[in-house]
Amino acid sequence: MRMRRTFKYRIYGNKETIKNAEKWLELCRKLYNKALEERIEYYKKTGKSLTWFDQIYGLKYLRKENPEYKQVNFGVLSMVLFQLNVAYKN
Repeated sequence: MRMRRTFKYRIYGNKETIKNAEKWLELCRKLYNKALEERIEYYKKTGKSLTWFDQIYGLKYLRKENPEYKQVNFGVLSMVLFQLNVAYKN
């Protein structure tokens, strides 16, 4: 059997980096909860489930309406929705 090595790297950020990371994490949390609420409401109204692609399409409008989401990379926001999709399927 082959032994695997793991490495841990610690990142030390300055105050601005830590503040931005906390802000982005909060925005991702809000997006996750908002998207979950949207899925639940859509299911109650139609009896069908929203897809991941439906919600990603809505990101464009969310970023227009809420400029603070423009600070977070689109790929990060789409991964939040992907994680919700996986959790929802399980």
